[in-house]
Amino acid sequence: TYLNEIMPGSLLGSTTNGDAKVLETFGMLHVELTGTGGQKLNLATGHPAEITMDIDPSQLASAPATMPLWSFDETSGMWKEEGSATKSGNKYVGTVSHFSWWNTDYPYPYCTLTVTVHNSSNLPVSNLQVCITQPNGYTRGNTTNVLGTTSGIVPANQTLGLTIKDPCGNVLYTTNVGPFVQSSNNVLPTIVLPPSATTTTVTGILKTCSNTNVVDGLAVIRIPGTTNFFNQTYVPVTNGNFSFVINTICGTSPTFEFQGEDFTNSQLSVPIPFTATAPVTNLGIITTCTDVLEYINYIVDGDPIRSFINNINATYSITGGLNIQTQNQNSFFSMNSTNNPPIGSFLNNYLIELSVGIPPPNVVSIIGGSFPHNVTLTVASIGAVGQYITFTFNGTFTDATGPHFVDGTGQVFRD
Repeated sequence: TYLNEIMPGSLLGSTTNGDAKVLETFGMLHVELTGTGGQKLNLATGHPAEITMDIDPSQLASAPATMPLWSFDETSGMWKEEGSATKSGNKYVGTVSHFSWWNTDYPYPYCTLTVTVHNSSNLPVSNLQVCITQPNGYTRGNTTNVLGTTSGIVPANQTLGLTIKDPCGNVLYTTNVGPFVQSSNNVLPTIVLPPSATTTTVTGILKTCSNTNVVDGLAVIRIPGTTNFFNQTYVPVTNGNFSFVINTICGTSPTFEFQGEDFTNSQLSVPIPFTATAPVTNLGIITTCTDVLEYINYIVDGDPIRSFINNINATYSITGGLNIQTQNQNSFFSMNSTNNPPIGSFLNNYLIELSVGIPPPNVVSIIGGSFPHNVTLTVASIGAVGQYITFTFNGTFTDATGPHFVDGTGQVFRD
């Protein structure tokens, strides 16, 4: 359920021949050995170890007799093929030469797919789940943004099932798509939902605590109790005004929660529950007067400051390291640090993915990957669950577009 929030990187791998593949995981584990003083330990040269991973019952029938083994390469940010595992009953058994993240995955050639969803009034619908299912039943998915659009990597050369669901999992639309040519970029015609998929246009005005219109902020809608940032809808405010379309059929009651974010003054509105009514739900004037308690701010070159002031996932464990993720409509930030001990200043053993450029479009750069960098990550504190994790990162890095300077800081609650 929480695979995307726990594992490093994405399910994109590099074979022994250097070919990029999209992966279907049949089991994953992370192993880290430490000494009595907290120092990292690993297998000695020439002394491999055997690993065993259970196969999920739903995948047992389709699991091949042998499966490539993949370790996570923290330099490239991709999974790297290293050896293979053999099926033994309901398990895969393999031999590894080092301990890190290990994955048993079947590799597929891949392509990209873009899907846009509108309602019967031809308005884009946000926060819908777009799921792609392979012939073997393996499913992956993403959610639509405020433009009703989502994009991602999918297997090539296969007929794929496409299902659109509301945030509670109710099916709104199904069809088959593909097969698509390897390495191709594919944009489907806009999918129009049937009139039975009831939607509402949510509107309102976001005000600062001094009663002026918010000029740099976001309007956020979520299902009450939702904490997963992938399952929330964001829209930038324009001189205080916001408007976006959501699906109103979710569970037994179309109840949602609204929260406004004011980046300029680092303040939020209180969470406001509301019942969606078609065709328009007007929330009226909402004021942001609650001080922000957690945030991530960074700037790249001369771009506008990117701010995250709510809905930040932050975890730490000895085995999984420090993991922080958040996103909004125009920006994405992810950090994984495997340094042990975790407190201090580091140039290695971490990976940061963040949005660069003037939004939109949203271009993601990687710091700590295969491109050179001189960015220092300083983790100042990691509190207990419910307390603060504080960190900074600054320096120069290079990506496919050239050299950049980044300066960022964060104070987030540990989940």
